[in-house]
Amino acid sequence: MSNYSIPTLSVGNILGEETLGITLFQHSVKGRDAFEEPHKHDFYMLFFVEKGTGFHNIDFTQHTVGDNQVYFIRPGQVHNWLLNANTIGFQLRSLLFFLIYHSFHILDKAFHHAFL
Repeated sequence: MSNYSIPTLSVGNILGEETLGITLFQHSVKGRDAFEEPHKHDFYMLFFVEKGTGFHNIDFTQHTVGDNQVYFIRPGQVHNWLLNANTIGFQLRSLLFFLIYHSFHILDKAFHHAFL
């Protein structure tokens, strides 16, 4: 049995500083991507692939990366990618999605409990 633990990264782990709200930055690979090892996030991430090729593994299922694709990663999902040097796109990272989702979930439960 392996003692390998899949790390959970925050925006601060990745960018070197903590940010509030939403972070958007251009993603471009310079020959080798820094996140080839499986990892998790504590935030939501949308990855827009404008142009490029490679593979994106999400929860141990491999997806072929191509032009004009969008990937949505929830907190706790395991993912990694192996992208070719020509891959460009954008990453949108946010805790806001998390807060909105859980706020609606809590309100929905409260409504059903109170009125149904």
